Amino acid sequence: MPRKSWLLILPIVIVLFVNTTTKNHVCDHEAPISDEERVKLSPDIRDRMVKALEFKTISVEDGMEDIYSNEFVKFWHYIYEQYPRIFSSEDPDVQVDRIEFENGKETIVVIIEGTDRTLKPGLFISHADVVPAIRKEWTHDPFKPFVTEDFVQARGAYDCKSILMAQLEALHALLLNGEKPPRKTYFLFPHDEEVGGFGAQEAAKIFRERYNIQSDGFAFIIDEGMPPIRNGLPGVTKPLLTIGYTAKGYLTVELTVNYAKVGHASIPEKESSITILSDALSRINANPQPNQFGKSIEVEMMEGLVPYLPWTIKPVIANLWLFRPLVALAANFDKQMNAFFRTTSAITIFNAGYKSNVIPIQARAVVNHRIHPGQTISQVLEHLERVIDDDRVLITQEEGALEADKVTPRDSLYGRKIVHSLNRTIKDIIAIPGIFLAACDARWLQDFSDHIFRFYPFVMEKEDLPGIHGREEKLRWQSYEDGINFYLDFFRHMDENDLPPGHTEL
Repeated sequence: MPRKSWLLILPIVIVLFVNTTTKNHVCDHEAPISDEERVKLSPDIRDRMVKALEFKTISVEDGMEDIYSNEFVKFWHYIYEQYPRIFSSEDPDVQVDRIEFENGKETIVVIIEGTDRTLKPGLFISHADVVPAIRKEWTHDPFKPFVTEDFVQARGAYDCKSILMAQLEALHALLLNGEKPPRKTYFLFPHDEEVGGFGAQEAAKIFRERYNIQSDGFAFIIDEGMPPIRNGLPGVTKPLLTIGYTAKGYLTVELTVNYAKVGHASIPEKESSITILSDALSRINANPQPNQFGKSIEVEMMEGLVPYLPWTIKPVIANLWLFRPLVALAANFDKQMNAFFRTTSAITIFNAGYKSNVIPIQARAVVNHRIHPGQTISQVLEHLERVIDDDRVLITQEEGALEADKVTPRDSLYGRKIVHSLNRTIKDIIAIPGIFLAACDARWLQDFSDHIFRFYPFVMEKEDLPGIHGREEKLRWQSYEDGINFYLDFFRHMDENDLPPGHTEL
């Protein structure tokens, strides 16, 4: 190679090497909590979790018969009995509020006064409801928990009674030990996250009207999100947790074609409502929404992985200033990366026809979009119209659309404290900032804080992931114990004192 070429290439090689070496440094070396501090998973703790899973706290869609209201009543009656230091306390620093709804269900608010009344309060959210489960799809009755030495299997074992019960266990242990959190702390337990989140929406009104908590009134909000997954990425064997610093938006559109020029089925026209709509859907599928890599928190997410990636890929991810187009292109071939980097479009319903020898006038389809924080609803709709490019296809936005959530500051003190407690309580965990691909109740409370975090603190095996909203949902006991200890440690350290510089990074 000519000398001049080397002189051009050498500086780039040096920069690549320096960047890779610098970003390969790991700053998650907190000492674990001591055995004396650690809450052990006693038979009583296990039994309380198992019993909580027996209650069929199922949320049903509007228009369907709701036969489960009494299950919610029984569930909370049981919870009140099991945690008397919280729910039957005469301590003036412990308050329980009940937000009642017409169907007899309740969203519960627990308030614990902190030791420093000058600090903004914090808010933890975990919902009590679960999605339905079809008995024949499970090897065991989903509401008669299947218990082994390693795990419990039942509907709601992970989503989301794991968080609700772990928070109560940690809080109860804290209070029984004569301790209080550093700041006033609210716990919100909605009853209907799975079907719209009206409990959380009503709670937002009550926070303002009853508790005088206004915009930016909470220091932070912590809700459900992604789980830490072991072996979640090729070459990464440690449990990887993507903490949701933002969450995708939601948009469902209906596509309708009314085409009266159909003729008889024995002498069909070249086009019909079905073929026109099918062509439109094919164009949507072939022309996805634009790649948004770099417009939200994707760069921080990818760079957070650098220390844990194989050396074959490490220099690429450490130098996104050069390889960003390559990484963005690679996302087109991996459904998980694709979901993080762009708005996804899923064709979920297609209806047409009513008789085998009749060509239908109308065809209808539904497309569900999860909106990347780099896009808006209007931009998604504009892309759809441009791609379909057919006036015969009517595009109708359905109710319930939500813009993507705002992004939590990358350098948030509370984010660093979360990672600090994760590293102290969960062995080998890797925590990085990212995008929550689904939705949670925190979306209704965004105005109350700039620091919102969405995650589960329970390590999940990769093969268990389909159980969330699927069959054979399970929670591993060691993960449950670790999660309880995470909350307890975080409760003790959620003050405003900063961590040692460079010691805990996210």
